[in-house]
Amino acid sequence: MKTSFWSGFMVLVLANTFFLVPPTYGLIRVDKEGSGGFTVIQDALNSAADGDTIIIGPGRYEDTSVFNNGYHDFEGCAYVLANNVTLLGEDRDSVIIGPDTPYAPGSPHGVFLGELIEAFRIENLTLEGFHWGILISGRVVVDDCNIWGCNFGIRDWNPVELTVNNTEISNCNDGIFSHATQATLIQNCTFSGNRSGARVYGPDILVTGSTFDDERGGIGTSGSGTWGTISNCQMSGHSLYNVAISNGAQITLNDNFFGASFYGARFFNGAVVTGSGNIFEGGELSAIWIEEGAVVSLENNHILPGSAYSVYVGSGDEYPDDPNDILDFQNNYWGTTDEAEVAALIYDNNDQPECNVIIDFQPMADGPLPTEEMSFGSIKAMFR
Repeated sequence: MKTSFWSGFMVLVLANTFFLVPPTYGLIRVDKEGSGGFTVIQDALNSAADGDTIIIGPGRYEDTSVFNNGYHDFEGCAYVLANNVTLLGEDRDSVIIGPDTPYAPGSPHGVFLGELIEAFRIENLTLEGFHWGILISGRVVVDDCNIWGCNFGIRDWNPVELTVNNTEISNCNDGIFSHATQATLIQNCTFSGNRSGARVYGPDILVTGSTFDDERGGIGTSGSGTWGTISNCQMSGHSLYNVAISNGAQITLNDNFFGASFYGARFFNGAVVTGSGNIFEGGELSAIWIEEGAVVSLENNHILPGSAYSVYVGSGDEYPDDPNDILDFQNNYWGTTDEAEVAALIYDNNDQPECNVIIDFQPMADGPLPTEEMSFGSIKAMFR
């Protein structure tokens, strides 16, 4: 059978169109002005299948519904039941989910993931004024978002992995509270005005390139199954602590700036802490506070005086070894190279016999050490 030129031409055009034009399957649009398929986020989620992306146009989305997750009823804005769904805002500052007032008792939840969700991604939008900004389950990525005025910015439900990138979390009671069972990554984020910046527990934690400022506490972590690294972060302005590590958690601190606060860095209840390249500024009580059996080894850091001690070790029988336990604080710079002055900045067994720990600070660095450029300027300014 002969095929006409035009028939063959049309087959070729259609074939090329099929391969050149990306498929639109899996894209759902929500728009307040009605130009999308939906005006309410939950209606779009109700129609979503596994792997769909929901694109959200500018505007404030405050619509809520009452759901039941198999345990209890709750009021929320977005209940996700399909796997591997992405909520993608068109612009972080103009796509706002939630009321324009901070959290109060009785406030609804924001984005709530079903218990069996395996993966979810939320990107490029603002969440504000919720009890839980995002209640996570499975493997969750939060990217380039703004979370403001919630009780919990990000809270866990049944988490496996949590990744938070380039996100600002502010004016929440807890910025992040998570027990991810496999890994937690927080990178290039900003925390400010929260009661606690991030409380994270579990294996393979990495917090890096992030700023914690003007909060009661910066990062808190604990538990014998908790381990990881905090690096290249800046923490200052906290009324209680910059970092608190306890209950057997094993954490490495590298190249961080810990500004003056009440405790500074607090290590207790059997925490295991190592690190180098950090700057610990003295605060109201100490730059570093150690107690209750914590094992700490810090070399090649700046540990600087404040209004009291640079390092304070609490007394008690938490260190049962005899003779006294010795903690490695060698090769640090203490703001001075005078041995007697450094000894006076340390409170340990030499000051209180009931304290079963000696801080071994010899040898000392003979001057300021190379550190991250972001913090070194402040160190140099202190000694001009």
